[in-house]
Amino acid sequence: DYVVKPYEPSELAARIGVHLKLRKLQAELVRANTELHRLTQIDPLTEVSNRRHLSTKLEEEYLRARRYDRPLSFGLLDLDYFKRLNDTFGHPAGDLALVEVAKIIKATLRCHDLVARYGGEEFAMLLPETPADRAILAFERVRSAIERAEIKYDSVSLPITASLGVASYPHQLVAKPADFITLADAALY
Repeated sequence: DYVVKPYEPSELAARIGVHLKLRKLQAELVRANTELHRLTQIDPLTEVSNRRHLSTKLEEEYLRARRYDRPLSFGLLDLDYFKRLNDTFGHPAGDLALVEVAKIIKATLRCHDLVARYGGEEFAMLLPETPADRAILAFERVRSAIERAEIKYDSVSLPITASLGVASYPHQLVAKPADFITLADAALY
């Protein structure tokens, strides 16, 4: 903006005020859009990535692994007998279990590994730069940490265990990102 000489001090003050207000509104819009973007990527209950964000990252990491001939591993974790836990202790206890398991997974894996809620009681884990043998060890640490965890709801310990399936690249059966999910799901069962 500009003002021509001679200028009125009240007009100059008004224009400055308008631009300061615009700048503040633009900053608020950027903050709101950033938060909205974050919310589209996060599961609201567990506060880990959601399935949509997982799909995007899986494709990105697969393309990177293929291009640079680097290992990539993917795991699916299913909480054992989760329906029975919900039926016995109630859905709030099941929700607590999901939140606590998500925390355990995040605390056990590396900070740059991706943890996502895949389905009801299923979590997916994406480990870049990790070959199959190291992924199996990492996922076993996760499984063991969940089994050892003392998760209580209303002073009652919840019996929580998990099963895992792993798929890794390079592998002759992994030709696209969806193959990780298919192979890990088959290994899970």
